[in-house]
Amino acid sequence: MKKTLFTYITAFLCSVIGGSFLLAAAYALPQRSIDKHVEESVAVLAEEGNYPVETPGILGTMRDNYTDAIMLNMASYDSKYPLLQKAFGNYKKRNSDKYAVTWLEHRNDKDAKSVSYARYWHGYLVPLKLLLEVFNYQQIRSLIIFTDLLLIVWICLLMQKKGRNRYIFPFLITLMFFPLNIVGKSLQFSTVFIPVLLEILVMLKYEKNFHAQYGLLFLFSGIVTAYLDLLTYPLVSVGFLLCFAIISDENSRCFGKWKNMVGYTLSWGIGYGGMWASKWLISSLILRENVLKNAVDTAAFRVSTSNGNDTWTHMDVWKVNISNSPK
Repeated sequence: MKKTLFTYITAFLCSVIGGSFLLAAAYALPQRSIDKHVEESVAVLAEEGNYPVETPGILGTMRDNYTDAIMLNMASYDSKYPLLQKAFGNYKKRNSDKYAVTWLEHRNDKDAKSVSYARYWHGYLVPLKLLLEVFNYQQIRSLIIFTDLLLIVWICLLMQKKGRNRYIFPFLITLMFFPLNIVGKSLQFSTVFIPVLLEILVMLKYEKNFHAQYGLLFLFSGIVTAYLDLLTYPLVSVGFLLCFAIISDENSRCFGKWKNMVGYTLSWGIGYGGMWASKWLISSLILRENVLKNAVDTAAFRVSTSNGNDTWTHMDVWKVNISNSPK
């Protein structure tokens, strides 16, 4: 027990240190090529708008260009702050307009202000800045779709190799709720989708040798999700992994499976929550401001059931989500 706890603590601390180093390294990359490719990308986002719908009238096919514009904005903004402050202050440029695509278009205007977005890790900037050194937004989209297809085919082949043929079709049916013409064209959605596909691959490929360490895999999954994601659909990560953990644990009794599932979920939650908290703490120390309060206030707003004069119930949310699911 003590050895396991030590392993988990060591893994978590190494993740925080490693994530911090990678983020600082990303902010130290040359900006010229990044700026060039972001400028090439602006026209695409401006033409498509903040929330384009792939299939008119079906909200479930809506893409979130709004958040993609924020991600590109942050990748291209080279503030004059010291490196550590840039890495943990996570600044973007914005003006008085309410739409992020407009902020990106006018990021170099005189009235554009520097705004900190420190409550997230913004770990996606590590791969995004590297990609923007070579590619523009449209080209990155093509790479994402290719990567998604490659990983999905690889997972299906591994399932077949492991004698799990009967689970391939349900897996593909589940992926219908994550259509590649939506997920593959969104930087934001890919910050969860691609990592979870990679984690499934690791689970399948090394299940015999790694089965006893599934808790550690779930811990890393929570850490990676908190590091890369902008609070899109993080529970999809733990949900997919739990399904594949059940599949790989066919010989256990029902109680044993439930016990494992609870343990895995706790491991994921500790990694996810701990990684979030570490960012708030580090950013608060470096920026000398209360990032934790900002994060808590924002979380309270996000989980509330009212906004101005509008109110809704949890059942209302379920109804809207179901009505907008793929038909």
